[in-house]
Amino acid sequence: MFGLSFIWHGVLLNDFKFIQYDKSIFLGLLALLYLFIAFGISFILSLYQPEEHKTTKHFGIGGIIGFILYLIVFVLGISLAGKGLTNNIINFLWQMLEQGIGAFVISVYLTIAHRKDKIMAFADELDS
Repeated sequence: MFGLSFIWHGVLLNDFKFIQYDKSIFLGLLALLYLFIAFGISFILSLYQPEEHKTTKHFGIGGIIGFILYLIVFVLGISLAGKGLTNNIINFLWQMLEQGIGAFVISVYLTIAHRKDKIMAFADELDS
């Protein structure tokens, strides 16, 4: 998610030139923020484990989290460059996509880890 954010804001939109802080401090705090967001998404996804369409549903949860996060940023007025309805809609959609992709990646990781645990438990039973 941090990488996607950096590509979107730093490369495509070039929003980082409007930052009034030291860029290394800003990027460090942004990375820390994304670690907290990823932990929160991981926690929520570990609680909600549907039987069908798990990664699709987790992507949707990530989208909802992205909407909520951007809503907070929007209300506080701390978004990056750009004004107007079109800019806000694009940023809302981007944030939802970014967090959705992050949730999708976390969901795939959790699925692989769960399957590995099952395989290892089965292998331990065969060794007994």
